Amino acid sequence: MLAMGDSLDICHVKLKDMMEQPGGFEWSLMHNSPFELSKTVLMNFPRSYRDPIPSDLQLDKPNEDDMVTSSLTKPVASYKYLGVIFNSRLCWTLHQAKVLTTATCWASQIWWLLKSASDLSASDIKQLYNTVAVPGFKYGVEVWYTYLHRPKGANKTKGSVDVLVMPMMPEINKINTAILAD
Repeated sequence: MLAMGDSLDICHVKLKDMMEQPGGFEWSLMHNSPFELSKTVLMNFPRSYRDPIPSDLQLDKPNEDDMVTSSLTKPVASYKYLGVIFNSRLCWTLHQAKVLTTATCWASQIWWLLKSASDLSASDIKQLYNTVAVPGFKYGVEVWYTYLHRPKGANKTKGSVDVLVMPMMPEINKINTAILAD
């Protein structure tokens, strides 16, 4: 759920109202997808670092036996949602580090595979890399990755290819060397 307002306090009130109003928790039960308060996450997106951060969000969930379950939801600094790591400042440093780690891991695994299986042809190696490694580290890259492009009137190409490729160059060079050795 998303709540927007002039302050984080107002956003917390809106979130609480959305969840606790008749229909919030009931909807989840009717659709066989009950909200689990222990799995609820709160992330504040302040407009400025000077904005005061409100206290934890308290949610009261009515139970089937007419009792109420209360839960305090603490704000988190970062959260992984659908494979993309968000933080409260919407900086992609954590996600970029995760993608780089994953890409380096996949490239290293393919390099080790090439060392042990010398009977693979160059086309088999390329197919293996494109079908296994590339999808593994491209997931979620559209969020923060800028494709190479040349703005009108500019002499230089812009884009964030160096963010993903340059730190992986040693691993890519190992794979290229293994391909050329065939």
